[in-house]
Amino acid sequence: MNVLVRKATINDLAIIQQLNDRLFELEIESFDPTLTPKWALSEKGRAYFADMIENGFVIVAEEGEDVIGYLAGRIGLKQFYQQGLRAELDNMFIDESYRGRGVGKNLINLFLKECKKEKVSSVRVTASAKNKNAIAFYEKIGFYKKDITLAIDL
Repeated sequence: MNVLVRKATINDLAIIQQLNDRLFELEIESFDPTLTPKWALSEKGRAYFADMIENGFVIVAEEGEDVIGYLAGRIGLKQFYQQGLRAELDNMFIDESYRGRGVGKNLINLFLKECKKEKVSSVRVTASAKNKNAIAFYEKIGFYKKDITLAIDL
């Protein structure tokens, strides 16, 4: 497997939207039915990812001509109540057939490297509480449980 990771360009917008739509399908089916189906393919989804490509940090993993995964995050966020800069890993998806091969780990490591370069002191990622695989994956890389978000459906 020869996977190349590179910075996303606006030419990658459609495939990133499609990959995120697959992420939403999984989340809706298994973890959070309140998410909006096909959001990534909507105009709001398109605008979000276009802005992330232009102003955020988006990288893609590709094998040959095929984009097999992506990571989208924001670096250099400042909260008025916190010291230092932080970053947020907003979303990431790896094609199922490439999981367990280090692609996701490589994407995250590049994101963390860029965060260190930008003097970020804290990086956050959110996962559905029921998504044990994602939580275990992030913990294996070094993320730890910091905050707990509670919800009630009405």
